[in-house]
Amino acid sequence: MKQDSLEHYLNILEAFDRTRLSDLCACVSEDVHFVDPFNNVRGRKAYRKIFSDMLDHMEHHCFRVTALAWVENESNAVDRVAFIKWELQAKLPRLSNINWDVSGCSELHVSSAGLITSHFDYWDASQGLYEKLPFIGRLFRFLRQRLETRQK
Repeated sequence: MKQDSLEHYLNILEAFDRTRLSDLCACVSEDVHFVDPFNNVRGRKAYRKIFSDMLDHMEHHCFRVTALAWVENESNAVDRVAFIKWELQAKLPRLSNINWDVSGCSELHVSSAGLITSHFDYWDASQGLYEKLPFIGRLFRFLRQRLETRQK
């Protein structure tokens, strides 16, 4: 059941639009914990706000899961844990219509009832977004070049 619940959740994310927002929220627990580089919220209402705002800020988005792995969760006998690898492409009209391509992974906790209790997104906001911005991007690219390991 947990695997089917997770697959249902991922299918909604891959076909996500405003008409699927309620379906997505139905897949998460009332006290869901969501974390990404910009947010750290608890509760279905806050989770819904994050995804609603995301739709407000993106156009022509495409989210695709490229890998899925279930792992043993020794710290919590109630939830199972899955990791997904994903790619997101979108246009960001509020940021000069930049094309945004980012790869990341997510840690997803699934309860015995089949609900997502935690969704933690891991992706590099520096390369994924900040480096594409008109002014601050130049600074982030400069810092990355200064800190990268040089090959001889």
